[in-house]
Amino acid sequence: MNGLLLTVLIGCPPKKPPAALPVDDAPAAQILERAQSRALPVAVRGSFGFAAELPDRIIPGVLQGNLVVQQPGHFRLDVLPPVGGQVLIGASDGEHLHVLLPLEYEWWGANDVETVLREATAGAVGIEDFTELLVGQLPQLDGLEPEIIGEGVVGPIVRYTAGEAQSDLQGVEVDVELDRAGYMWRSIEARDADRTVLLRMSSQEVIQADGGVFPGKMEIQLPTLDIVIKLRYRSWTDAGDPGDIFQIPVPDGYATKDMMAELEAAKAAQEAPVEEAPAEEEAPAEEEAPVEDTAPAEDTSAPEDTAPPAEEAPAEP
Repeated sequence: MNGLLLTVLIGCPPKKPPAALPVDDAPAAQILERAQSRALPVAVRGSFGFAAELPDRIIPGVLQGNLVVQQPGHFRLDVLPPVGGQVLIGASDGEHLHVLLPLEYEWWGANDVETVLREATAGAVGIEDFTELLVGQLPQLDGLEPEIIGEGVVGPIVRYTAGEAQSDLQGVEVDVELDRAGYMWRSIEARDADRTVLLRMSSQEVIQADGGVFPGKMEIQLPTLDIVIKLRYRSWTDAGDPGDIFQIPVPDGYATKDMMAELEAAKAAQEAPVEEAPAEEEAPAEEEAPVEDTAPAEDTSAPEDTAPPAEEAPAEP
C-alpha cells in the first residue's frame, strides 16, 4: 500500500503555485503610468467558475463558463451548468448589448450599450472601460482626471473626479487601488454626487499566461440594482481572431425585453420616496372615577368631659 501511494504521489506531483510577481517600489505616479500603459493581446479568452446574486434569484457557484474580450468594447459571456445547455449568454459588439436567458426563454436587448452602462454608473463607466476592467486593465475613464490620494494594501489609491469642463460628471468619484505587482487594478468603487455607491469591483489573485498577467478572482457589484456577479478564472489565453460572436439574434419563441426600459424602472423604484404609514390615532384616555375617601371623617364636635365630678363643699351650720 505504501509503495502504491508513493507511486501515485510521484506520478502526480502537487501543482506548484505560480511564481510571485515582483513588487515595484517605484513612486506612486510611476505605478499609475505603468498601469495605464500595460499591454495585453487585442482578444483574450478566459474560462471561469460563475455565481451570481440577482434580485429574484441566486445562481449557484457550480456553474462554469467562457469569456472572450476583444478591445475595444467587445465581449462574449457564456455561462453553462455542469451538464446540459446554456444558462446565460451575454454579448456586446461595442454598440449593442444582448442577453439571452434560455431557461426563461427571454432575450434582453439594448441598442446603446454605452448609455446603459453610463446610466448605471452616473456616467463614469462606458463599454470600453467595462471590457478593460474584465481583464484587469486600468480603464481610461474618459472625462475623469486621476489624483493619487494615498497608499492602500497592495499599491497606490487613485481618485478620479470630473474636470471643470465635464459638467455632467460633477460630483462623480471613482476610487481605484492599483497593485504594485502586475500593475492591475485591485479594487474599484464608483459613487455619484449623492455619494451613493453605483459600482463596486474587487480582483484577487493572478494568472500568468503567455499574453500577460490576468486576474484570478473577480466580484462585480451593482448595489442599486441588487446584483452581484462572481467569477473565478481558471485560465487565460490569446483568442486570436474570435470571429463574429458578439451579437445574439432573438431565437424563435423567445420573449423580448427592453433592457433600457427595465433599467429606468429599477432606478425609478430606487428613487421613489418611501410612504410612511399614517400614525394610528390614540383613543382618548378614559376618565378615572373619583377615588372615594374611605378614611373615617374627622370628628369636629367638642370632646365629652370624662373627668369625675368635683366634691361639693359641706353646707355651713
